[in-house]
Amino acid sequence: MHSLDRLRLRVAANALGRLPAHLDQGRERARQRYARLAGLKGVSVLGDRPGADGTWPFFMLIMPDKKRRDNALQRLWREGLGVSKLFARALPDYDFLAPVLGDGSGASDCPNARELADRMLTVSNTHWLDDETFDRIAGELERVL
Repeated sequence: MHSLDRLRLRVAANALGRLPAHLDQGRERARQRYARLAGLKGVSVLGDRPGADGTWPFFMLIMPDKKRRDNALQRLWREGLGVSKLFARALPDYDFLAPVLGDGSGASDCPNARELADRMLTVSNTHWLDDETFDRIAGELERVL
């Protein structure tokens, strides 16, 4: 592990003072945008447990099916808008993990994990994503639904 030089330590110390405001701004953006995404027909938006207050770097959407998730990704993924897949596949579908997961353990029988990987997409909640661009993303999602 490398230790930080004085410049990086000062940068980190200065950034730490701005962190609470940055997190609050992200939560406020999330509150406004969550409602728009949750209003999309057939879409579930994963959220905090009651009483929790997450940091919301992105939204996790569960689309109605893989086909519509793939259509949304086809329209949005390469646009540089912060729309992507969190999971390319379920863990048992990676051959190199077979030694870790073991054979016959039941790990390969993960229909819920496969369904989640097939239907989930993420939408960024970064401060660089302005409201107009967010509306464009939501509009494209409405079109594929």
